[in-house]
Amino acid sequence: MPHTMKWILVATTLFVVTTGCGHRQTSLQIECRNYLEAGPPAHMEDYVPGSLTEIVIAHGAKGASLDPELVELGEIIVMESESLSDVEDPAIREYMQQGADLVRRVVEANQ
Repeated sequence: MPHTMKWILVATTLFVVTTGCGHRQTSLQIECRNYLEAGPPAHMEDYVPGSLTEIVIAHGAKGASLDPELVELGEIIVMESESLSDVEDPAIREYMQQGADLVRRVVEANQ
């Protein structure tokens, strides 16, 4: 088998990719990276590059630990995301909800 191996453990919904150099990535890391690479909808006018949401998600993409302050900020982001149903544009609402969900998962992975 080439240097890349993929496997899925369905019982715990853990998806791990082992790259040719032996680095392992979880599905959360991959989802975080994909979210950051995709970026916001083109018509999102109030997008803030480098936001706290993106910082937390970037930590998730790297598999890096959050310091206590980022955990606390992540929890606030998740709390504030409860009002996202008020966002009228469906593409922007989906983008923001996906970001908040990733923040929640990154914070949970750090607790």
